[in-house]
Amino acid sequence: MKSPAQLRFITVLLFLLLAGDLAARAQQKAEIFKSDQAVYVLAWKKRGYYDRDLMDQLHRNTSQKSRNQISKQAEAIAGRLTLGNTRMERTTLDRPAPFILPNEGSDENLREKIEEQFRKHKKFRLVDAPEQADIVFLVQGDYIFSFGPGSHANEDSGPDALARLKAVAITASTYRDRPSKMLKKLDTAPWRGEEVGVVNYDASFNEASAEKLIKRFHKEALKK
Repeated sequence: MKSPAQLRFITVLLFLLLAGDLAARAQQKAEIFKSDQAVYVLAWKKRGYYDRDLMDQLHRNTSQKSRNQISKQAEAIAGRLTLGNTRMERTTLDRPAPFILPNEGSDENLREKIEEQFRKHKKFRLVDAPEQADIVFLVQGDYIFSFGPGSHANEDSGPDALARLKAVAITASTYRDRPSKMLKKLDTAPWRGEEVGVVNYDASFNEASAEKLIKRFHKEALKK
């Protein structure tokens, strides 16, 4: 058994190692992200109505009973839409899911929202291609079906309410190099962020905020 003095020494050592790691990451961000860099934004859409964790996050202000009911409804919807469609995205239990998962379904409306927020901050320059960029900002919009008073959810037209935003920022050179390793690159990105909408007590819904996401990116990525 270690003595109290040894335990204190180990605790202090672990703290110093952690502090050093955080400082190194902050320095890395400061070296990668700088004002007036060129940014290329890439956005895509993902179905989120079958994601139980997302549903719990959205209903964080409601009762546990309501969250359980919503989870069951989400699972029922996912079951109906998945039936007979082997290409439907599924959650795998044998390995952790990637933070974001690029697909071919671009989301131009979301891209425009993100670019609008970049323009408001006036810290980065927007470009039209990754070849022109210093940084590539990749953002995934997780959508669910509209609900609540006055909503007209339609399974045929697809989900239309922006429930969650997930984003990563990587250097353009990293993005262009070895596309086959893209998932690994995104999981080790120097910056990642997330914003989640919320279901209110009156059953109204606030979408995930692009404004908050980009504000957070500027605060963290440009932190000296």
